Amino acid sequence: MASAAFLVDEMKKEHYLVTRYKKNSTWSKVEKLHWDESDPSNTNVLKDLLVTKKIKRRNETLRLIVYYDVERQKTYRFLTTLSTEIPPGLVAELYRRRWQVEKAFDNTKNDLGETKAWGNSISSMKIQMCSVACAYNLIRSFNELNLAGNPDMVHPAQIKQEKRTDQLRNSLAKSGHKINPLRLAGNLRRLSRNTVSSIQNAISLKVPIREVFRWLCRELKPRVLT
Repeated sequence: MASAAFLVDEMKKEHYLVTRYKKNSTWSKVEKLHWDESDPSNTNVLKDLLVTKKIKRRNETLRLIVYYDVERQKTYRFLTTLSTEIPPGLVAELYRRRWQVEKAFDNTKNDLGETKAWGNSISSMKIQMCSVACAYNLIRSFNELNLAGNPDMVHPAQIKQEKRTDQLRNSLAKSGHKINPLRLAGNLRRLSRNTVSSIQNAISLKVPIREVFRWLCRELKPRVLT
């Protein structure tokens, strides 16, 4: 995916990708793009560029975004096939969030026990993947509905996440750096083992939905306002 030729081919197919920039890449032309520095979503963006490279005897153009990660104190460079209409800060955040899908894989492997294929054929594997995705989405839906129905309550995992964010914000106060607000919006948390087990048991025991939500509420804690 770090190949410019591959990205150009995907762009022509209207496939939208974001990948890390290879340090040894060279460009025949670099053009600066205007981006809205007053837009909070672009916090910590350093540059937004159009870069041109000759591929198969044709000049092809990609977008290159330079972004400073205040948490890791490291500068990242992203190549993307996304339109220049997409704010550069949002492109950088999309790349950061790619790791959140690993939380879903972790749930399916360690909590749903899906570590082996059911069969050897392509068809059986597709059926298994769709079944596992449906099971995960069902459990995730119950989890999100439970949180939405209890706005004065919070999951312990969210409490930990908010504490880490507050610590980062306090550590950045002296340096003058700020957290990009996109980082704080709608992060996907790993489903707890208790949540997964509650839904599995409810299905096995044919428990009414109201009872399922009562089980899930046991995990939540009162939100402490500061």
